[in-house]
Amino acid sequence: MERFFSPASIAILGASASPGKAGYNIVWNLRAAKVPHGIYPINPNRKDILGFKAHASLGAIPDHGSPVDLAVICLPPKLVRAAFDECIAAGVRAIIIESGQLADTAAGHEQVATEIRHVLKSTPDPPRVMGPNSIGVIDFSTGVNTSLIPFDRLPPLDSRGVAIVGQTGLIASGYLQRILAEGLFPVSKICCLGNKLDVTELDVLAHLARDPATSTIAMYIEDVRDGTRFVDLARSCLLDGGKPVVVVKSGRTEAGMRAVRSHTGSIAGNDRVFDAALRRCGAIRVDDFEGLWIQAQALHRAPLPHGRRVAVVSISGAGCALAVDAAAARGLSIPPLPARVRATLGRMFPPWFEFTNPVDLWAAIEQQGSKAAWAAAVDALLGDEFDALVIVTIAMPESLLDWEHLKGLRVKFPKKPVVLALIGGHAALVSEWERLAAGAGIPVVKSPDAALQAITKTRAVAEWLDRARGKS
Repeated sequence: MERFFSPASIAILGASASPGKAGYNIVWNLRAAKVPHGIYPINPNRKDILGFKAHASLGAIPDHGSPVDLAVICLPPKLVRAAFDECIAAGVRAIIIESGQLADTAAGHEQVATEIRHVLKSTPDPPRVMGPNSIGVIDFSTGVNTSLIPFDRLPPLDSRGVAIVGQTGLIASGYLQRILAEGLFPVSKICCLGNKLDVTELDVLAHLARDPATSTIAMYIEDVRDGTRFVDLARSCLLDGGKPVVVVKSGRTEAGMRAVRSHTGSIAGNDRVFDAALRRCGAIRVDDFEGLWIQAQALHRAPLPHGRRVAVVSISGAGCALAVDAAAARGLSIPPLPARVRATLGRMFPPWFEFTNPVDLWAAIEQQGSKAAWAAAVDALLGDEFDALVIVTIAMPESLLDWEHLKGLRVKFPKKPVVLALIGGHAALVSEWERLAAGAGIPVVKSPDAALQAITKTRAVAEWLDRARGKS
C-alpha cells in the first residue's frame, strides 16, 4: 500500500497536453510531488507535458534498477485492458485505474473488470490495483496527488491530520476544497477506492493504522465485504494506535441499497449488522458528510470528554434553550451551577439578573465587556464539576472572544473539550474565527445541537476505551 502514497516513480497512462482533460490534470497535480525517480507521462504523440518528458510506453522509461512503483491509468474503457497488460509486463507494483464504466453492462465494458480480476488471481505476486472508477489518492506529506480534479499546490502537513477514505471522488474534489477553504482540519491522506476490484477499505485501514501522519480516520462506505476484519482493524486503530474511526455508510434503506448498486456495484448488506459491528470496535457512525466532518474535526482537535456533564454559555437565551433540548435528546447532563461557579459568575452580572446552566452571558457582556466576560465564564465553567463546555455565540463586534485566552485552554484544561457553536454573524468575522479556533484547537460547528452531538459521540468513544481497558 505504501507505493500508492509514497511511490519512488509514477507513470500516467493517458497523460494529455490538453488542459481540462483528466490526463492533463493528473500531471498538473503531480508537479510538486516528492518522487525520487520521476514522473513519467505516457503519450506517444508528445515530447513533453507540463515540463515532464513524455514517453511512448512504459518500456521506454529509463531503467532505475526497479520497475515503476505506481501507474495511473486514465484512458477510455476500451483501452484499459491493454494498458493494464502493459503494466503487468513492466512489473509495475501498484496501479490506479481512474477510468470508469468498467461495470457498465449496457456499454459492453463489464468484461474488462472481470478479465483484470482473473489476471490478478493467476499472476504470481500480482500488483495491487485501486479502482476502477477511482479518482485517485492524495498524500499531504509526499505531495503525491493523482486526483483527476486540478488543484493548486496543496498545503503541507505540519504534524498529523485526518485521513479520508471512501468510495466516492467527492472526497478528493469538492469536499476537500471545502475542508481546505474553511480550515476544518489538516488532512494526512485521501484515498478514493472506486469499485474495489482489488484494494478495499480494509487494505487502506491496515495501512493507516501504522501511518504516523494520521490522527483520525474518516470513511465513506457503501459496503464491507469482511465485517470481522473491519472490526479487528478499526478496534486496533483506536485501542492500539489512538486513532478513532468515523464512518458514514449509505444503503440504510432498500432504495439506498439500490442506489449503492448503481453507483459502484456494491452490495450494501444488513444495516443493523453494520451498526452492531461499529459498536463492537468503538467506531462512530454518522448520517452524512456534514456529520463526518464535524466528528473528524472534534476528534482531531479536542480531547475526549471524561463524562456527560456539560456546561453551556451562550450569547442569547435562545441558544441556552436549544442546548438544553439537544442535551436531553442525546443523553447528556446539564447540571445546575455549583456554589463556587455561581459566586464567580455572580460578580459579573447585575444584581437583578438570574442565571443558571446554560448561562445566558449577554447581561455580563454589557456590564464587563465582551472579552472579559467570555474569558471569566469559560474559566469558571471548566472546573471539575463539568466534563465539557459548549460556547454558543455570533461573530460580531459586540461579542468578541479573547482568542489568546482560548488558545491557552489546551494547556490550562488539557482534558476538557471545548466546542464553539458559531451560529452566524458577519461573514468576514466568521471566517476569521474559524481560523483562530483551529489554532486554538477548538472544533467549530453551526448549531448547539451539532456541538452536543459532537460531545455525545466522542464521549461514546471514551466510554468504549474505558471498557476495552477494563476501567469500567
